[in-house]
Amino acid sequence: MVKVYTFLTRRLDMTHNDAVRVWTEEHAPLVVSTLGDRLSKYVTNVGLPLAAEQGGPDAPPWDGVDELWFDMTVDELKDAYKQAAPVLGPSEHKFLGNSQWMLVDEIVQTDDVGRPWQIKLIEPLVRRRDQDWDTFVDYWLNRHAPLVKETWGDGIVHYTTNPGLGNPFNSRMPEEGPPYDGVAQFHFAWDLDEYRQVVADTANVLVPDERAFVTSWRAVLVDEITQK
Repeated sequence: MVKVYTFLTRRLDMTHNDAVRVWTEEHAPLVVSTLGDRLSKYVTNVGLPLAAEQGGPDAPPWDGVDELWFDMTVDELKDAYKQAAPVLGPSEHKFLGNSQWMLVDEIVQTDDVGRPWQIKLIEPLVRRRDQDWDTFVDYWLNRHAPLVKETWGDGIVHYTTNPGLGNPFNSRMPEEGPPYDGVAQFHFAWDLDEYRQVVADTANVLVPDERAFVTSWRAVLVDEITQK
């Protein structure tokens, strides 16, 4: 199984809502029909504004995030994307200004199947510059992820850690690293106010541990739409 994230930013001449409409209602169905059975699962995640400390809501860091799962090898994925490009490329140009593509290794930490959830968080991470890749991944998966599960407990419905992989699509620089070192992703049972309160109440536990392996992160709350 291969998983791909794409962090999407709209064209500058479009509003967030107009770009989201074209993306989720026109482009996403085209992705499903073009890739067909090669696409195992596809979710579009519409970026939601976050409450600013002052002056009202902040715009999300991205207009949206694509998540795509493929039941194939990386080489087969490259071939599938190449075949689909003549169809999907012009469609992307209708709404997309910029994108960051990322192949990941999805590791499920918690999965309470069938349990209702209220909010979804996608959080790309950048490791500390004084750490190598193996040290970052080891700390994240074996020390921090268990601490997160212990600290947030039953509030987590679904939690995955997604270490970034090299970019095999770049023929000029085939060993190019991902735009982020990894992505933490959560579905929470809490509503938004409860989530904010829990984050504030547990910051003294989790933030110092995050600083042991992460130098920066960008969180986005999203509205998940299952396309396939």
